[in-house]
Amino acid sequence: MTLLHSNDLHGDFLAEELDEKLVGGVSCLSGYLNKVRSEEQNVIYAIAGDMFRGSVINSEFHGMSAIEIMNMLGPDVAAIGNHEVDFTVLLTHIGFEEDQRLAAQLDPEWALM
Repeated sequence: MTLLHSNDLHGDFLAEELDEKLVGGVSCLSGYLNKVRSEEQNVIYAIAGDMFRGSVINSEFHGMSAIEIMNMLGPDVAAIGNHEVDFTVLLTHIGFEEDQRLAAQLDPEWALM
């Protein structure tokens, strides 16, 4: 089994140039995921949360850009990080009609530690 994961992308989906090479970004991540999936069996890709916040595009589209981009990567499992509840659109996207329904099920005491 091969386990791949990403976390804390914070809406920063574009590659950047560093020492004349492109690094980071969803295009590089997508290419790597596709490469490993084609070479290995039993690959699990997990997103460990905090896909939202940080970029102008993500803020402008209230997280929908992040949801669409991350869905294209085809994760097998995704965790909800603290920034995933920043935009009500995510709650609607995953089946919650009101953010109070999700908030009522979360115990925020861990955030105060």
